[in-house]
Amino acid sequence: MNNLILTKTGLEEAIRDGSIIPVIQSFICCQSRRIIGAEVLARWSDYNGANIPPDVFIPEIIRNGLEVKLTLSLMSNIRESVLPKLKHKGREFFIGFNTSPECLKSTTLHSACRDFLSKLDNKNVRLALEITENQPITTALIPSIQKLKQLGVKIILDDFGSGYATPEILGVIPLDIVKIDRGLTALAGKNDPDFRLERSIRKIRSYKGIEILAEGVENEAEYSWMERHGVKVFQGYFFSRPLACEKFLNVYNQGIDE
Repeated sequence: MNNLILTKTGLEEAIRDGSIIPVIQSFICCQSRRIIGAEVLARWSDYNGANIPPDVFIPEIIRNGLEVKLTLSLMSNIRESVLPKLKHKGREFFIGFNTSPECLKSTTLHSACRDFLSKLDNKNVRLALEITENQPITTALIPSIQKLKQLGVKIILDDFGSGYATPEILGVIPLDIVKIDRGLTALAGKNDPDFRLERSIRKIRSYKGIEILAEGVENEAEYSWMERHGVKVFQGYFFSRPLACEKFLNVYNQGIDE
């Protein structure tokens, strides 16, 4: 990989020319066994077709102050090329984009969310922002979150149990969904002498109005354990890997037609 493409100029060019593209990973409701939402993830291939791992380029995007630009690019792509083709009719569907706590405060992002929602043909589609765990999550975010929620944006806490996504912020930051980190999910049905996973689920459930989503579910045993413990929404390779947009549309629309 040419390190020049990881400079600010190279990253800006990749965002501008659409080299960084969205892929989509489904959220599954265990009760209906249907896709009820999805997370948008960024993927990038260099000029030789070699994949550049997200854990390589995303930190550089953030470090160079380009996170808002990337998020807006992904939002525009999804709104124009994916959402109009969903056969969801009267069923609610929410689409989530990752954002750091610092990015969440951006007025440019707020304006983009307002624009995104205003241009949707189907009002059953909901926009969600997933707060990542890589920066401190403090009460300073509350005014920004309240403004976003007034627009109709769902607020998701990503990777609960890792980084800054700690139990201390529950009940302080107004959240709609908490995603259990895959490191905790991997403990499902396994030796967990400190009951970290079970205690995490109980802690989240003690706050009314917050839905739990288990992230990184990779097998039947993890899914079954989580379901028995009251988790109803899932994401992970057991259900679906991140898919190219057209493949996701095929899967989602087939499910609607069945």
